[in-house]
Amino acid sequence: MTGEFRDLRRDAFILLQPRCPCYCGGEGFLVLEACPSCDTLVGRCDEVDELIRDLRNPTFDPENSICHPDVACPNCGVTPFGEFRAATEAEIRAIGIAPERYRRWYTQ
Repeated sequence: MTGEFRDLRRDAFILLQPRCPCYCGGEGFLVLEACPSCDTLVGRCDEVDELIRDLRNPTFDPENSICHPDVACPNCGVTPFGEFRAATEAEIRAIGIAPERYRRWYTQ
């Protein structure tokens, strides 16, 4: 499944605060995703697909931009970002993100 990101809207959570710091100019939300091989959590901008590695303090460095789904996980190097899964609520809380800072991406 390389070449595109999975559509995780049904299962994913988004970070409400802070907003995405990437090229989107704060327009996007960070979709909380996890590597299925090593469980590393990242945020993916829902506007431009840029990946943000540090969810506790989201920052953006254009020189280290990662917005291609076929780039491997920076932690384990096994799974491409396009194959990441939605992060679970337990994983989100385990890295210290308070419940008021995130919500389900789409509620039905």
